[in-house]
Amino acid sequence: MTIATSTRRSLIALSLLFPAAFALPAQSARPRAASPVVPLRTHWYSTFAVGLIMPDALTAAKVEATSDGWVVVTPLSFGEDLRERYPDRRMYLTPAEVLRWAGAMRALLARQLDSVTSADTAALRAPLLGRGGASIDAARLGGPPGGMRRNFEMRICGSYFISHNVADSTLLRIAELLARAAGRASSARATPRPPTLERPYLASEAGCVAKPAIENRAPRYPTLAAGAARPTRDVGLRFVVDTTGRVEPGSIAVLPDTPTRFATAARAAVEQWRYEPATWGNAPIRQVVHLVVAFDPDAKTAAEVMFTSLGNRPEPRVLFDPTPDGWVRVTHGEWERDGHLKGSREWFSPDSMRIWLARIEYQLHADAVEPRIWREGASYTAPGMGYQQGRTFLASLYPMVRVARDSVSPPDSVQYLRVALFSCGAPFYFGERIDSAVLARVRSATDAAVRARSRPARIGRRVYDGNEVACRAAIRRAELNDPRFPSAQLHRVGPYPPSMREARARAEVMTSFVVDTTGHVERGSLVVLPGADLRAVAAIRAHIRDYDFTPASRAGVRVRQRVVRTWTFLPPLVCESEEQGLECPRRYGPNLR
Repeated sequence: MTIATSTRRSLIALSLLFPAAFALPAQSARPRAASPVVPLRTHWYSTFAVGLIMPDALTAAKVEATSDGWVVVTPLSFGEDLRERYPDRRMYLTPAEVLRWAGAMRALLARQLDSVTSADTAALRAPLLGRGGASIDAARLGGPPGGMRRNFEMRICGSYFISHNVADSTLLRIAELLARAAGRASSARATPRPPTLERPYLASEAGCVAKPAIENRAPRYPTLAAGAARPTRDVGLRFVVDTTGRVEPGSIAVLPDTPTRFATAARAAVEQWRYEPATWGNAPIRQVVHLVVAFDPDAKTAAEVMFTSLGNRPEPRVLFDPTPDGWVRVTHGEWERDGHLKGSREWFSPDSMRIWLARIEYQLHADAVEPRIWREGASYTAPGMGYQQGRTFLASLYPMVRVARDSVSPPDSVQYLRVALFSCGAPFYFGERIDSAVLARVRSATDAAVRARSRPARIGRRVYDGNEVACRAAIRRAELNDPRFPSAQLHRVGPYPPSMREARARAEVMTSFVVDTTGHVERGSLVVLPGADLRAVAAIRAHIRDYDFTPASRAGVRVRQRVVRTWTFLPPLVCESEEQGLECPRRYGPNLR
């Protein structure tokens, strides 16, 4: 089967929705290797804000319509990562399917039933919207007429899932909101414009972005001269993933400030990677991918790090390693396929580790005399067992949940002290039980650090990369101060210039720069990956120092960090009312801070 035939078959599901309008390009479905940059002159669409789906104050999805004739539903996360990356999953729906679903929902909600039985399930179930995008679980219907609560579920791109029990009135508002979006989209264009294979799409456009295969291997640390220092290095790349999930030949570009050996190693790895292709609706599309890979000379494999922890779940061990400059580096996490550390890391002085060891040994002695027994509702604390340094906490804790028991003999179970490292919003891990082997590792690392240097070297003024700091430099939060969304913050997008506004142009620009110890971008440190929209490049050069960052830290001290970041440039939403979306400019204005 040729690639062209494979691609055409993969687009059949979308073509069935609007057969008259859907047409593949006359040439081969797999285009020639081309520049990975979306061209300046292309068909850019307007986006109209319609409203927000809000099952509760901490969950929301924005509903928009495009001048291309699509209804777009984008889930919003109110977590810390919102400020660092634009949403990379959204649902593209045709107005026809939205109106069918809304009509079926209205009919379902109009039924007044005293009870729900298993026989009613088939009759009461609403059709799915999109590919399982939103559904009602009829088996969970219940309650008196008028007070019935139903389960509203939304799934997007497999990894995003929300489920809420909502009142009929809430579900009706959701149906009406989507129907309004369908009306707005169909009035702009009778039939949705299908995606094209002529150009690659940006991550901020794709429905589901290209997802790396789990079989991909992390880049190999380059071979350096004997005795040479082995630095940590973040490398920024851009490339195009085609509709078969392969990296298009000739599309890989690397940030120009990258040392040659690291650039070569990064290219060699990415060329072999495979992806699950990006999609728009049901159709696979080509996508521009901006990726940062990390070369960490101290990275460990899963076999070296992971062990079976509480509840038979794999957890990373806490690693204690001496460094040549006299510190003890504590790492609690695992390394991802792109080389980044997923977890926490901090540098402690040998003196602080000895104080921590003394506290642990005292508590273990007390536990040997009087073991702690887990019981329902019990709460155990160990005052003074933690050791805080800056925004990092080396903790010793007792598991508080039943699944985390160390013994399987109900109803009582001995609770054992565990060690864990927490910092800067990193993932939570239970850690591992503190036994003689763990204590021996800590003592060995502490003694080795002292042998390397009698006193730890002072944290210097040099520039660090991501895996070399405990807390990375991050762009500051932009709060909404809206009581409807207590945890919401604005997406940090690029400073959209007037020169792009008339064309409604979109762009993504990868940059590297140094954030100083005050949280500002150092003058002259900005490096831009060539090939991006020059209008967007000029805008980021002019305004990057208007953005504030939280400084990076290491060993509790603020340090300079080199940051690799991709800026998303989007035309402003068309908003008729400030209530239609979080990003409506009428409400929130242009203030970058």
